[in-house]
Amino acid sequence: MRTSLTGVALVWILLGASVAVAQPPGNRLTLLLRQIDARVRADPTFVGAEVTGARFVNRLQQPGQQLRLIGRTLTIEQRQRLLTAVLEIMQADPVWRDWLQVNTVGVSGLQVAGMLSGRPGPLAPPPMPAAELQRLRIRTLLRMAQDSIELDPRLGELDPRLGGVLLSDAKLERTAGQPVVLQLSGRVLTEDQIPIVQTVVTNTIPVTPGWQTADEIVVNVEQLLPSPPTQMFADRYYSLGLEYFWQGDYANADIAFMKALAEAPSREILRYWRVLTAIALGEDDRAEARLVPLLRRNPLGAEGPVIAGALERVQGPVRWKLMELEKNVLMTRLP
Repeated sequence: MRTSLTGVALVWILLGASVAVAQPPGNRLTLLLRQIDARVRADPTFVGAEVTGARFVNRLQQPGQQLRLIGRTLTIEQRQRLLTAVLEIMQADPVWRDWLQVNTVGVSGLQVAGMLSGRPGPLAPPPMPAAELQRLRIRTLLRMAQDSIELDPRLGELDPRLGGVLLSDAKLERTAGQPVVLQLSGRVLTEDQIPIVQTVVTNTIPVTPGWQTADEIVVNVEQLLPSPPTQMFADRYYSLGLEYFWQGDYANADIAFMKALAEAPSREILRYWRVLTAIALGEDDRAEARLVPLLRRNPLGAEGPVIAGALERVQGPVRWKLMELEKNVLMTRLP
């Protein structure tokens, strides 16, 4: 009888452990959905995709549960790539990583355009509202241009002429019989930077997804206004970036650190946080490109005393990936 009770107790312990792992706290699911939404919005290849929710369902033939994503994608391929992206996000979180040991993620709740009840049909994507599509194109262009402002893509080096430049917005203006005008908004430190920024954006347009067009586009820089850096704003954006980062909202953390960097271009630690947000968002190429000039100036990288102290709290997969990328840069991209 004692053996039987021990066996029952063991079963209950195992079941209890399974239940404990089955569903992370509700705030974790909310945070996960925010991270997925940020990844979808940041990646032009996910145009038209949307994850609107998720729910836990019991698996029929196997123990554990499935987190079923709910939403839509334009193609089956896009749905599969979205699943891969979601798994990358979950693996970066210790709670979700433990959960994935006995549970799975499913995409059957992601409707594919042109498919109904699992039966293939024509994969004609639903039209995206013109205003939404234009905003997506502008966000993508500004992001790529800001990257080129912070890091000269030809040299793989910081451009000392463009410290403190921040592109905040842009809009397209069309007049019959006239070239299309891209009206930039943002701040510069000096008026000398304005024509350089205009050239950078002009050169970025033809290599940005969705901007290959026969229309002539003229970049207007009248709303790029000189403004001195402010230490108070730099500290405020830095604190905001840290808050977003620890909440797992890496997309907004990246934006906050970018704004802090514009206010304090010489603060090296801000560039390291930009590397970390790129890693957390799964953008390893962008993270590695940002690392090159940092390691060229300081080969100790994140192991240097100042940077190591500031990043001490960053552990787990993001820190491991940073170490891996630093090693790769030092071995393959720097003499």
